[in-house]
Amino acid sequence: MCLFINTSHYRKQIYLTMVRSLLDHASPVWAPQYSSKVGAFERVQKNAVKWIADDRYSHWPDTYYYSMLKSFNILPINLYFRLNDLKFMYKILNKLVPVDLPPHLIIVSTARITHGTVHIAESEDRTTLCSSISPYASNILHHSYFYRIVKFWNLVPFKVRQADSFEIFVTEIKQHLWTVRPWLD
Repeated sequence: MCLFINTSHYRKQIYLTMVRSLLDHASPVWAPQYSSKVGAFERVQKNAVKWIADDRYSHWPDTYYYSMLKSFNILPINLYFRLNDLKFMYKILNKLVPVDLPPHLIIVSTARITHGTVHIAESEDRTTLCSSISPYASNILHHSYFYRIVKFWNLVPFKVRQADSFEIFVTEIKQHLWTVRPWLD
């Protein structure tokens, strides 16, 4: 990869433009859900981050790798896919795309939810996304977008979900995702 580029800023831009941008195209539909598949993407990114840092031949422990991601402001791959999922759900709920929620998903007030039905992120949360498909059911939808987004959406703080604009939502959700410990996912 472009050995003549001698600054990390330009190497980062090349990576984001030529490699990472390919992951944006319809990722809510095709994003891998198994850790082994996500790990393959993460290995590519780790090599790219080493290239950006001009440290291609060193061994990096995971904690150092994540600190380098943070210093370059590049989300880990699993959180990047989650970010794309959440951005798409924000667009759906705010009618920014011509996609409706499927009939098995509804937005409800948390005052109506019985204990144990859904994951609720915080006590001041006023609404949550619910699915009529049991999380314990074994079915083909288990890794589909509209199945997995319920958990992810409900873990986002209410204040972030209620952002006034898409740009504000993206900024706040990125800040929130940096608080998640990606190596524990």
